[in-house]
Amino acid sequence: MSASVEKYAPMPQDGPDFQIPGYDVWASAGITKTTSHTFNGGVMIKHQARPLRKHQVQAILADQSVPLATRVIVFICWKTASRVADARGLELPLEYDPSRKQMLAWFRHSKTAMEHQYAERFITVIDWSESESTKPTQDVIDYLTDQTRSGTMESNSPEVTYPKLAKVLSMVPVENVQVNPLQPELLESYTAHSMKRGALQHLWSLQQERNISMTKIQLLGSHKPESGDTISEMAIRYTGYFMTTARSLGTQDLTRIL
Repeated sequence: MSASVEKYAPMPQDGPDFQIPGYDVWASAGITKTTSHTFNGGVMIKHQARPLRKHQVQAILADQSVPLATRVIVFICWKTASRVADARGLELPLEYDPSRKQMLAWFRHSKTAMEHQYAERFITVIDWSESESTKPTQDVIDYLTDQTRSGTMESNSPEVTYPKLAKVLSMVPVENVQVNPLQPELLESYTAHSMKRGALQHLWSLQQERNISMTKIQLLGSHKPESGDTISEMAIRYTGYFMTTARSLGTQDLTRIL
């Protein structure tokens, strides 16, 4: 297989949930059919989502011209490293602890949690207590904790469609990032998948410096390693920091002996 492409799991068929004018289920994942090729039942990706950076997310959240529900989705996707489809399935209102600046996010109604809603990977506490934390504005907090709300994000704000979100993200100035030559090329603009990918890349980039648990990063990103593995294939594909990832495994200690 060429170094510029990689194997990807088969994509789902377009269903009723994806019949939104102007929305392409492939493009939402950072994949374009024109630049993808089938390979042994999967897809070889030539292009993938361009990761958003932390300061770009913070700028979107601070921009009051961006609709409130859109900013809520961006906040949830970034802080929980979630796909937009999962964020739309978040159950409202969120349990809130203002003294600790924490909220409980439970994605039990998301598409991926339909049969395993009590699995640990679908529940997390969102925390913004540190000075460097990406923080929600007060109106975002009010939206997520409003006790008069019930149901999911999608049912509360059906106006937040993928095309509208894509329009907001397409207006974010593109920043050049160092592209690992072993990874597929990046799309020219940001997509709905840019928040999840950017959040996970941010965590992996700090993994060694802060001794962050690989298990926790994968748990937040819902990337479950295969039995016996330490890191999932999906997590490695997301990171882009292949040297950092490989060092975290510790096998260099063995090669030093050989």
